[in-house]
Amino acid sequence: MASREPLALGLEALGLTPLLRAAGRGWRGALVLTYHRIGDADACPYDRGLFSATQARLDEQMAYLRRHFDIVDTAEGLRAAYGRRGRAVAVTFDDGYRDNYDLALPVLREHRIPATFFVATGFVDRPRVSWWDELAWIVRRTNHPQLRLSDGAGA
Repeated sequence: MASREPLALGLEALGLTPLLRAAGRGWRGALVLTYHRIGDADACPYDRGLFSATQARLDEQMAYLRRHFDIVDTAEGLRAAYGRRGRAVAVTFDDGYRDNYDLALPVLREHRIPATFFVATGFVDRPRVSWWDELAWIVRRTNHPQLRLSDGAGA
């Protein structure tokens, strides 16, 4: 396993091995990788299913992307989707979690990878826990047997 690239393993697990083959010869368009949360899901009292990678795994993935793909910003990536041949990949982060700034941004800067961050503006002027995280927190702490979540599933 040590000789296999982490992103390649992830693509294989998702059934995207044709993408790996296409990467070797280039494809038309752009691939957009969307991340949510970065960090240790097991240490989070909220929705653990939103974690895309630990900071170390993100670092490995960004290093892999830098070596094997043409990294583009989303505007350039959208233009690439209309006929440019190559291996264009854009990176985005959804929901604007604080860990995107604290953990992901330093990794992106280290690898000189541009990314687009989509921020839920309703949380900027009034910081609070999102409803989906609050619900996950409530369910995680309930003693009702039909509502208990197993450690590896969902929230």
